[in-house]
Formats: sequence, structure tokens, C-alpha cells
Amino acid sequence: MPLSFFKKADKQEERERVAAMLRQLIEGRQSAFISAPPLVMRTKTLDEQCVTIVLRFLSEEKDCVDMFFGSFAAMISTMPELRRLPGDIDVQLTTGKEETILIVRELHARLKEIDKTLRVDPNKPTIIETDKNGRWERAVDIHYAGEPPEDVLSPMAPIPFGKQRTREQRLTDALDCYTMSKTLLESAKIYNESRSVIERWEGLLRRYVELFEDEIDFERLEVRS
Repeated sequence: MPLSFFKKADKQEERERVAAMLRQLIEGRQSAFISAPPLVMRTKTLDEQCVTIVLRFLSEEKDCVDMFFGSFAAMISTMPELRRLPGDIDVQLTTGKEETILIVRELHARLKEIDKTLRVDPNKPTIIETDKNGRWERAVDIHYAGEPPEDVLSPMAPIPFGKQRTREQRLTDALDCYTMSKTLLESAKIYNESRSVIERWEGLLRRYVELFEDEIDFERLEVRS
């Protein structure tokens, strides 16, 4: 095999190691930048009016809403200078599959009054999609009780058998790992964490950037094409 193959494999292994160490550091930590009320009021797939409808609808269904997760939830607690548009809205409900499907249909009916391009995914009726330049993209992803939420997989976690993620998805996850690590690092400084922990954290984050900078623009906070 060519030498480039082994270099690529070694790089991927180091990416996984560094990401795992960063996850250990951020686990259970509190952000010092949580916004109340949330500042994120639109996504890459929904405008402010549609997001407002989603949040208002879910507040009516609050008894069955377990949590928000994914990039929409993460941006609320991210440092202001690291915030970017979330891709979609991910929600975990406590209801079963059939009841969740009915909830999604009702939400879609309300959204359709504003945006005619939205539809319920014919293959997975708990997802609302929007037509972006002739391509269907997720706008709202509502998970029923017991359904594994794919979007909360860590950036380097193994993907369940039969599942595949695109390069864009994998690198977006890696960028999310960076923004949360950076946010919680700055939060640790505010909370007067020990200097040894801060220095180790900073070193890991520098190495993480070096490992991904060929595919992620960390200044513009976007995946390189």
C-alpha cells in the first residue's frame, strides 16, 4: 500500500484520540455563556417565522417534550463569537412512534401555511424537510421514545451498522466538538479552573485544530469544500 494510506490512517487515529480526550474534559461542565431567552432564531433550513412556529407549537406540547439536542440546542450555550446557523431542529419526545407521527403532521400543517416548500419525509414520517435548490434537507427532526437519536453521536463515535454519514456531516460534527470545547475552555477560565487543566486543554485544542485545519476553516467556522 502507498505511504499516503498509512499517513491518512495515523491521522484519523490521532483525530479520534484527541477528540476522546476533549470529550472527557467537557463532560459534565457548565457553559458560562447560556443565553436566556435563546438567541438562535433561525436555521439553515427555516426562517425566523417558521422557527417561532416550531417553538410555539412545542411549548403547547411541553408535557411530551423531553429535550432539544443537536446544533440548535448547542448554539444557545456557545460563546457568541462561535455561534453559527444550526442545520435543523432536533427534538426528543416521550411519546411513542405513532403518536409522534401525528404530532409531526400537525406541526407540518401549521408550518405549511407559511412555507409551502416543506413536506413530511415519505420514508421517515417523524422528519419535516424543506426543498433547498431541488434537494430535500432536514428542517425538523422529532424523535419518539426509544428511538436512538443519531445526531447526538459524538464526532468520532462509531456509526451503527447500516448507517453512513457524509463528509459534510462528519466534519460538521467535528466543528461542533471544537466550538463546544472552546466554549467550555473559556468557561473553565471564568470559573477559575486549575492552571494545569487549562494548559492541557489549550494544548489539546491546538492539536485538534491542526488535525482538522485542512478540512475545516476554524476562522470562518465552516467546512472547506
